[in-house]
Amino acid sequence: MAQNASQSTDEESLKTLFDEAMKMYDKIENGNEATNSDAVQLSIKATIGKFEKATNLVSLSGMFSKNEDLEELPTETLQYLLLPALLGTLTLKLCGQPRKGVIQVAEIYFRDFLQRCKDYGVTDVEVPQTMGSESTSRQQTEQANIANMVLSRQAKIKRYKEMKELKEKLSTLSKAMSSPTADDATKREYFVTMLLDYVNQALEELSSIEQEKPILEYMAKKGINVFKPNIVCYRFPGSGSNIPHATIQNADADPDEAEQMRKERLVEDDDPEEVARQRSMDEYKDDHRRGWGNRHNRS
Repeated sequence: MAQNASQSTDEESLKTLFDEAMKMYDKIENGNEATNSDAVQLSIKATIGKFEKATNLVSLSGMFSKNEDLEELPTETLQYLLLPALLGTLTLKLCGQPRKGVIQVAEIYFRDFLQRCKDYGVTDVEVPQTMGSESTSRQQTEQANIANMVLSRQAKIKRYKEMKELKEKLSTLSKAMSSPTADDATKREYFVTMLLDYVNQALEELSSIEQEKPILEYMAKKGINVFKPNIVCYRFPGSGSNIPHATIQNADADPDEAEQMRKERLVEDDDPEEVARQRSMDEYKDDHRRGWGNRHNRS
């Protein structure tokens, strides 16, 4: 009897802690204040602390087992599968710390989340592999690289459409969840939809992390220390919508070099405006070769 009472208290404590952290998380995600402001950074760290405590409580409770399927998990426990994804998302927002360490921690969280979701049958996506070493990358054929780029672009477009549909579904379910008469089936559908939404977000973040790694390595070789991300938007190929994308910002970086890196990234992401600008510049260079400019003024 005493053991059951203790377990009930632990579950109540976990729920209270998680609910408080989620309110703080939503405020951070939906706030208008700059992420690198002192107030937001303090809130991010405090929320991470609460989610870490919640994670410890989940581990101590033995709530999840690899021998179980999603259908076997109680509805109220499904939300706790989100913990690694939530921690990964917040970790990427940390400023004032070496960026390389930040993305390493975030990557661990996102991979753990995706693997858990796959183990429980939430999704059947393959957890993306990390990029190989530089020597391994060089061994890939040009045809393989092109094929990977095409597949990656197609996957991104498909994932974007799925994310849009999931957001709309979440919005509807969220309204239903606010009702005191929401039944178990509604709650379960809401939590599973949230998990699927974060699966797509985790895949996007891992893709961005892989793109960021070589930039960080390049800047490290240049002796540039990177401590914070700069969140900008780029146009998602084929979607017509702007998607947040983390790039590098550092006061020590050379402005011209940083601008060149930004333009190269836009071209790689098939930004239509930048691609058109590059083509126009190439055409201009073809029509105005060096030394032609002052021809009419020469005697």
